[in-house]
Amino acid sequence: MAGATALSLWAKRRDMEEITVKIRRYKKNIEVSGRAMLAFAIWSVLKGVITIALGGKTVWELMEVSEADKEELGMLLLIVYFILILIAFLLFVYIGRRAISYARDKHRKKGFLIAAAILLILDFIGIPGYFTTTKGLENIDTAIASALVDITTCFALFDMIYSAIRIEKLRADNKVTDTV
Repeated sequence: MAGATALSLWAKRRDMEEITVKIRRYKKNIEVSGRAMLAFAIWSVLKGVITIALGGKTVWELMEVSEADKEELGMLLLIVYFILILIAFLLFVYIGRRAISYARDKHRKKGFLIAAAILLILDFIGIPGYFTTTKGLENIDTAIASALVDITTCFALFDMIYSAIRIEKLRADNKVTDTV
């Protein structure tokens, strides 16, 4: 009887160790995805600035503004363009920093996952747009590179969301309350 109890305790301990390892792995995935979001934040700003500085297009051409609108709205559209870049930057930074904090058990709030899900959906929907606006083969390399960056962003966001869901499921199913 004592042998069966010892074997049962050993099996329980082994199961808890496996759960702990899984939770650590999912936390590492979340942290890596959070770091990727910080890199994508920098990329989004660089891409916006480089597109204007080196891309040969003006902000007006990017926003498809007519000459009449340019004269009428002028500086307002330019400010809106840079505000949109700033919002993208801040969203990536928010998701990235919150994900890293969550992975390190500095906070348990999961609001960043809602922002990550919204960003995932928007990025995924926007990928075909790179190819529908490309005329001919002159900008196909830029479209492919941008699409690959967005696909990578989608993968990181999906991995972050999936890992957070798995952690919560493991904790709920196994009644793990301590931080791992």
